Amino acid sequence: MCGAIFLDQEFLVLMRDFINNLEPELPDVWDSIPHEEVRAMTDQFWEHGIKHQFDGSEPENKEWRVQMPPTCAQMTGKVGINIPTCVPCLGGPNTERKTSG
Repeated sequence: MCGAIFLDQEFLVLMRDFINNLEPELPDVWDSIPHEEVRAMTDQFWEHGIKHQFDGSEPENKEWRVQMPPTCAQMTGKVGINIPTCVPCLGGPNTERKTSG
């Protein structure tokens, strides 16, 4: 597999973890999001956004804004999340995954 595919897979894992941690009483929100909504979010915010803008020189406190799929927004009341640069799949130094709403 090409290295970019591994990045794509890790982005989906990262998003699943962020989304499933938005509301502790709704731990499986990710599984409720229709595939086409996940694909649209991935295309817009990952494939044509973060992935092409990220070069590893971003300051540690940079955050990337990702708009939530409609189903997720309805379930959680969150329209977007900020992903910090310092998450493992984006190559930042921090190994902790954090959520912010």
